[in-house]
Amino acid sequence: MATAYRHYAVQQPGLYAALVTDTTRSGWANQQGSARKALWELLLQVVGRLTEHPDDTGAAVAVWSFLHGFVHLHAARLFGASGPRDGFERGVAALANGLRASATIAAPRRERHPPVNPVAEAPRP
Repeated sequence: MATAYRHYAVQQPGLYAALVTDTTRSGWANQQGSARKALWELLLQVVGRLTEHPDDTGAAVAVWSFLHGFVHLHAARLFGASGPRDGFERGVAALANGLRASATIAAPRRERHPPVNPVAEAPRP
């Protein structure tokens, strides 16, 4: 998925920019919202497989931030004459390995605490 994200951003810079730019004041807001939602749901699904938590928003934000940052730096030609070398592959591997490891260490914060029982917590009359 990471390679496809980078490829899309490089091959379709106008569409990618529309995807990641706020266009709520334009006539494209509905289409943009649908595309963002589809991307977000795919990202959650892929990341959820790595962390073993299907709705791991924190991990998904970390991955999306890396991907977006990389393609933005690449598009701005800020990697210099040597280019990014293997930085993309190393970054993706580091994220994937870290997310897999975090799956065995601890669940996301929202799952660490038992759910509150509203009946047991209700004040007595």
